[in-house]
Amino acid sequence: RAVMTSFLQRLRIRLRADHILGMNRRNLQYIQAKNPRAHYPLADDKILAKKLMVDSGLPVPETIAVVNRRDQIDTQVQALHNVGGFVVKPSRGFGGAGVLVITRSEDGFHKPSGDRLTDADLRLHMASILAGMFALDHIEDAVLIERLVRDDSVLSKIHGGIGVSDLRIIVQDDVPVMAMLRLPTRASNGTANLHQHGIGIGVDLQT
Repeated sequence: RAVMTSFLQRLRIRLRADHILGMNRRNLQYIQAKNPRAHYPLADDKILAKKLMVDSGLPVPETIAVVNRRDQIDTQVQALHNVGGFVVKPSRGFGGAGVLVITRSEDGFHKPSGDRLTDADLRLHMASILAGMFALDHIEDAVLIERLVRDDSVLSKIHGGIGVSDLRIIVQDDVPVMAMLRLPTRASNGTANLHQHGIGIGVDLQT
């Protein structure tokens, strides 16, 4: 135990010397210190956060529909047959859980992996979202359906067009301090979320 304690102390000193920000210090000294707790629900709910962005004039993916009740599911699934590509999300989900990236072709709905989805699959997934299966607190949630964003050709070449990548930028006091490019994979079924087996690549902000 003494050897392990000594090792951990040396490791902490080395990490601080290398200017590596650990997750615990990040959460305590930056996220919690800089963001009032009262604002967390606005960031945790995709529908509320999206409204804030729209009201601020920021470009966002087009909202196709918001489903709040089970009796809306059948009608909405039928309407999606007229949409080329879309994403189904739990409004209060986390870690990318419950996010479906879908393309539409003549023979039905497909994931980026090529797996086919039936109308019944979509109905069951939306019902699971409404039941809170993917929500932060596992209570009732809402379904957010957005039009699929097409990746820039430069980024698409990196991951082979398997889904949609994104840039995650961390800002403190209006200054970008760190960023990463998140790439989708076949294992992530087209999402770029790291918890769903996407890949994170560090971005050098200076260059």
